[in-house]
Formats: sequence, C-alpha cells, structure tokens
Amino acid sequence: MTASDQAAASVAEQGKAASDVRVSRRDQARSTALRDRCAMTHHARSNGLFLALYAHSLPIVHHRPAGADML
Repeated sequence: MTASDQAAASVAEQGKAASDVRVSRRDQARSTALRDRCAMTHHARSNGLFLALYAHSLPIVHHRPAGADML
C-alpha cells in the first residue's frame, strides 16, 4: 500500500466517522424532541384533568359589578 493509498483510506475513515457523528446527533435531536413533546402532552393532560376536577369542587359565585351596592 502506498502512502497515497494510506492517505486516501485515512480521509475515507475520517469522512465516515464525521458522517456517523452527524447521524447520531440527528437521531439524538429527534429522540429529544419526541421525548419533550410527549412530556408536554402528558403535562397538559394532567393539568387539564386537575383543573376540571378542581373547578367542579368550587362553589358557584355570582359576582356583582363594582359599585353595584352604591346604587
């Protein structure tokens, strides 16, 4: 194997390694985005359920406009 063949093989290996790093970063970004989206959906659902149950436990209050007792 000549020096130029070794250099070409080295460049090819470096290119493959860089490609692997790009692919792994892209996959990591996708999985992070999916995990965050699932977490936000779960959080919104659990908050919505809590608020719905809490709202049903509150007494109904009829608010009078400010200054209505002065009329």
